[in-house]
Amino acid sequence: MKKLISWHKNINYLVIKFFGIKFKFKIKELGYAISGENNKILLKENGVTRELKASEKIDGLDIQINGNNNHITLESKHFNNCSMLLQCSNAKIEIGDNCRLNGLHISVACGNFQKVKIGKNTTCFHTEVYLNEENASLEIGKDCMLSGNIVIWTTDGHAIIEKNTNKVINQPIKTVIGEHCWIGYGAHLCKNTNLPNDVIVGARSVVTKAFEDSNVVIAGNPARILKRNVQWERDTATNEIRKRSNAGGCRERKNPSSRLVFNELDD
Repeated sequence: MKKLISWHKNINYLVIKFFGIKFKFKIKELGYAISGENNKILLKENGVTRELKASEKIDGLDIQINGNNNHITLESKHFNNCSMLLQCSNAKIEIGDNCRLNGLHISVACGNFQKVKIGKNTTCFHTEVYLNEENASLEIGKDCMLSGNIVIWTTDGHAIIEKNTNKVINQPIKTVIGEHCWIGYGAHLCKNTNLPNDVIVGARSVVTKAFEDSNVVIAGNPARILKRNVQWERDTATNEIRKRSNAGGCRERKNPSSRLVFNELDD
């Protein structure tokens, strides 16, 4: 006798055949795709740290792990269209409190023991981060603002060898973005980038080295210092001028520093 009712699972769907009529139901995915041993996703809330259950997911954040002993610690749950892909072992990722991250994509591969640390109150809008080498490391300080289409490469991805000595000459060191830095639209931060606190990086700049001076604007390809003795706020220039005008009867400067920054970058 022919079966009147049958079913089978097809990837993320359950297909049921009932009296010759097929019904297809989407299966809700539970938890993250994690393969390996001792991988942990920790969530810190209200001073309490707990490990995410196998069936749990955080809205706006996709995580895939293939390896062992990888630990992800999240003090913030403000994610939108973000992803973390770990094809490694012994990596650590830490996201600080009150970070608001849109389109952050972290890729860790081609080695082990990589580290990413993002300080509290940092925001971003579409930033790609690549740690494709053993011991690659990225640290972003607190209260940073990363604009759109930013790419951060902590390594070159391939070896460059000096022909005469047969030595590898492009081994990476830790990539650092200090506290309260503003990274402009389309900037590329390459291997060995090191920015002190309070640095503004101009749009579409390419940063290739360490800088020592705080409160500067850097821009260009390769990036260089264009202006010193500046600071920035998240509010608009118009609102900041208004605040300063209303506070203590300060006069508005004819050339506010924020306006000078953009005039110089356009030249």
